[in-house]
Amino acid sequence: MLAPRGRRAGGGLSTAGAAGAPSDRYHECYRWLVPWQVLILPAAQDELDKIPAKEAVAIATAVEKLKASGPRLGYPHSSAIKGARKLRELRPRRGDSPWRAF
Repeated sequence: MLAPRGRRAGGGLSTAGAAGAPSDRYHECYRWLVPWQVLILPAAQDELDKIPAKEAVAIATAVEKLKASGPRLGYPHSSAIKGARKLRELRPRRGDSPWRAF
């Protein structure tokens, strides 16, 4: 578990780092506690409703991992799209599924 800087004797957390600036490490730790919001557009939901049940479950599991990790979800669960800037594909079943979500 990550421990934020500036832990107070009373058990509270200090968000101040050096020179009173917010601690990046504190915010990094906080991100792990709050799930990320993942939006599924209506057109994407329509497509999800048409795929085989086993693959839909795999995609739902991958979305849950994305909610927990956010943009830090790395390979093999996601990978960069070649030629696209800041776009990653979600890879169900660690890439063993033929289905991808963007």
